[in-house]
Amino acid sequence: MFLDTRIKLINISLENSIGKNKDIIAGVDEVGKGALAGPVVAAAVIFRKKNFSWINRVNDSKLLSKNDRSELSKLIKDNCTYGIGAVSNHVIDQVGIEKSIDLAMQIAIDRLFIEPTIIIIDGFNRKLNHNGLIKNFIKGDQNYLSIAAASIIAKVYRDNILINLSSHFNSYGFDTNVGYGTFKHMSAIKKYGYTTLHRMSFMPIKALIRDNYD
Repeated sequence: MFLDTRIKLINISLENSIGKNKDIIAGVDEVGKGALAGPVVAAAVIFRKKNFSWINRVNDSKLLSKNDRSELSKLIKDNCTYGIGAVSNHVIDQVGIEKSIDLAMQIAIDRLFIEPTIIIIDGFNRKLNHNGLIKNFIKGDQNYLSIAAASIIAKVYRDNILINLSSHFNSYGFDTNVGYGTFKHMSAIKKYGYTTLHRMSFMPIKALIRDNYD
């Protein structure tokens, strides 16, 4: 079973109420903002129809199991228009996480082969180039179908990057923590130092480096 019945189902009618029938709505979300290692990834998703048999299984990626996210990601990619954008940890260190999120979202939107008339985004205002309407929604990934779908494919994509690289950095547990600051991850940084995947501008790593040199 994909979804615990206690989890709120996405309200499709809420999304439909945003525009008119001719409007093409793209939902956008990012993952990896708070991670200490790896890229930040954004996805944009357009549902050209909303009568798929699996549509009521779509929800905020954080509320789904790993297996459910993986299966839904494939279904979304096979049946929807989507784009994915990734910005490396090196760029994050150069321009900051907020601008990097904007860059990742812009890349994802630009990779849609259908141009949306309305973009809906999870979270606060973002600096994006778009000729149409942009609307921001707090907890949008828990209320809007295309934003939830974007969160799913972005998370699966980003998780797979860290999982695939974990064998090259096997002391850090990237296959399970996917770059977030778990106890094992922080302990490994203290013991072995940072890697080429780490975000040097993030305070936990800056603090560890400072403490090691004090």
